[in-house]
Amino acid sequence: MFGTRVTAEEGRVYHKTWRAWLKQSEPQYPQDMSTGMSENNDTIFVRDGQLVLAPKHDSVPFIPGRRMLVPIDPITLEPLNEEERRLGHPAWSGPVGDTANTTVVYIPPRFKSRVSAFLFVMWVSGSLFFCSITIVPVAVGRYVFSEWFLAKNNVHDVYAYLVGGSLMLLAGLLFGGLCDFLMGIWRDPRISTLYNQIHQFGTWLMPRLSKYFQCGLEGLRV
Repeated sequence: MFGTRVTAEEGRVYHKTWRAWLKQSEPQYPQDMSTGMSENNDTIFVRDGQLVLAPKHDSVPFIPGRRMLVPIDPITLEPLNEEERRLGHPAWSGPVGDTANTTVVYIPPRFKSRVSAFLFVMWVSGSLFFCSITIVPVAVGRYVFSEWFLAKNNVHDVYAYLVGGSLMLLAGLLFGGLCDFLMGIWRDPRISTLYNQIHQFGTWLMPRLSKYFQCGLEGLRV
């Protein structure tokens, strides 16, 4: 996006164990951009997606029936399709040439589906946000006035909005403080040490329990 390639953004990380997943262990990212996979003790990094030649700005020429995202080779940076190599990118027909109109970008797998899902999530998030700052505070305020203050007459929506919004803001601050407190406890080295000790004990205990139950089952069969 910003003119540089970031290896960590061009693939997926697979964790071999639950412990590695919980700790979110980082893999050893390959320095060579042509390397497809790297592996260490706990994680595997696998490249996916592809590099494409894309328009650099919105005012590039557009040719109907031609692709604007042209897949290219990650080493030579040449278009994979022979016809695309011969014709060149549609944006190259602009007055300022090829380098000023196109750039190399990485796109993940199922790019169109991801963009559609992103736009849908943006629409849903915007709708929920609009409702949460307009309708929900009024509903909360009306409930407070009718159930807590036992108001007999209908309260103006401005008062309901102020009371409901204040309560929602207070609840959000309390929830954020609780999350910070719990994260502070989780980052405590004593908690990490306790987790490691429990894991080591479980690693020591499980084979012995398995062997014990196996011997018991063999005894029952006899």
